[in-house]
Amino acid sequence: MPPRNQQHGQSSNRVKKKKKKKFAADPQDVVGLYAGEDRGEKPLNIHKDVACFYSPVFKAAFNSQFIEGEEQKCRLEDTNPRTVRLLIHGSPSPCNF
Repeated sequence: MPPRNQQHGQSSNRVKKKKKKKFAADPQDVVGLYAGEDRGEKPLNIHKDVACFYSPVFKAAFNSQFIEGEEQKCRLEDTNPRTVRLLIHGSPSPCNF
């Protein structure tokens, strides 16, 4: 019996390529994440497409009629700023796609 990948006429050299997500390059599509309860801090910004691609929570929040969707800002009160920075810097840049 031929190897599984050679049944049905497929070549063993054939490799499936993973389809990459295409992110919009519009700089206006940046959302602000606020960490902790401090109301005076600056937002930690991330591209909306990246945030929504990697988090179903952000996708629901930023694409809704709720305050997060209207203002494109989200407060993460139970999270410290360092954790949010790690989330942002650990996410791929839209320019890499």
